[in-house]
Amino acid sequence: MKNVLSLCFIGILCLVLVGCRNLNDEYFIIVDETEICATALEKFYEDDIYEYYFSCIKSQSVFIKFNDGRRYNLKEALENNIVSMKELEKYFEENPKFTLFFKVPKESGNIRQQFRGIIIEQSSNGILIIEPNDDEWIRNSADKISVNVFPDRMYKVGQRVIVTYIGEIMETCPAKVNAIDVQLY
Repeated sequence: MKNVLSLCFIGILCLVLVGCRNLNDEYFIIVDETEICATALEKFYEDDIYEYYFSCIKSQSVFIKFNDGRRYNLKEALENNIVSMKELEKYFEENPKFTLFFKVPKESGNIRQQFRGIIIEQSSNGILIIEPNDDEWIRNSADKISVNVFPDRMYKVGQRVIVTYIGEIMETCPAKVNAIDVQLY
């Protein structure tokens, strides 16, 4: 009876935290201990078809915890085949409120794109607003683009930059792209 109550408690606890997955009769939860998250995309895994990114720098603070107490850094667990990306994707399908990463197909046509521009604004939360140069094709979509800043670099209004990004231009105001690199030129 005591074991049944313990299992019920563990099952309820898993569901309350972020849901749990059965992995060959082992249950696991994903624990995100990120306190401060530098605004930049961080690729943490890739397979033959996709590249997987966190929306900010957090790979050192995301863990997978098993019901027997074992705990691994998620990136290392993937690299060492402790858990597969297929199992993680199933976990997140079952827990749609808990979104941790996104994937981008490797073989897509214009995944990595670039534009040049000038920094016209820098917000206190580390977002740059960039005005693309007049001859840039992205200018057909927007005259101001919001990009995430990389924590190891310092930027100032008026600097000229080359932005490398993946994915599509998000139709926000101002428009936004998922920058993977911002370099001065």
